[in-house]
Amino acid sequence: MLSNTITAPAVSFLCATVAAAARAEITTVDPVSIGLDTNKLTALRAALAKEVASDCIPGAVMLIPRQGKVGIFASGRVSDTKKMRLINV
Repeated sequence: MLSNTITAPAVSFLCATVAAAARAEITTVDPVSIGLDTNKLTALRAALAKEVASDCIPGAVMLIPRQGKVGIFASGRVSDTKKMRLINV
């Protein structure tokens, strides 16, 4: 029987793998050109980094589309599960 618990390293690996595969095929545009607010995007990145740093989540992938275009595609994962440092993939 499989456990319902997923470990942080497994989730980190999965996020990194998905992000790396997707990054090769996703083209982004200037977020401002599709009406995204760079200040809000910066705040969102900071909030995700804070969640990772506080051990709430082991990593994150952020993809924000608008008007059929991708304004931002970013990912971060845990490089050190004890320190929970976020690094870009």
